[in-house]
Amino acid sequence: MRFVFATCLMMLIGAVSASAQHLSVDPPTSQPDFEEFTVDLVLDPEGATIMGMEISLAFDHLVVRLDGIDAGPWFTVSAPDYFFWDYTHPGTELIHFSGASLGVGQDIGGVIATCHFTALQGGISPVNFLGTDLRDPENNMIPVTHTTGDLIVIDDAVATDAVAWDRVKALYRR
Repeated sequence: MRFVFATCLMMLIGAVSASAQHLSVDPPTSQPDFEEFTVDLVLDPEGATIMGMEISLAFDHLVVRLDGIDAGPWFTVSAPDYFFWDYTHPGTELIHFSGASLGVGQDIGGVIATCHFTALQGGISPVNFLGTDLRDPENNMIPVTHTTGDLIVIDDAVATDAVAWDRVKALYRR
């Protein structure tokens, strides 16, 4: 099986200024079947100071299985102290987490979470942002854009066609 990601559109949430904050999904391009792969959720704050966030996304749990979520380097490396909580329950098709930089807000971009998946079968799993709530140091909501139309596509790595043995032998007779 192979893992492929496609981003189709951008969607606007709330009023957005010339420097809109942006959330996106950043996956690898290929994985063998039933191997684990990771998908990073990336924040580009466009200069705004971010103190906290709550994010939820949906995916198709029949195509891929979510094995876990870890706080990304935006929290673990950049924030001196942070809070990260994963609300996701195993077996569901919802990713839901919240996090905060404690004490000091951050105006840098980076990976906010790494989602660990396993491909279960061939198919297409849409990845849809359901809720995005970013907060500044005064706890005001920050408008944010995010990708839409994201897909996790699990394809067969090698096409298999039934071929008669006589046709295979004929290739070597020439």
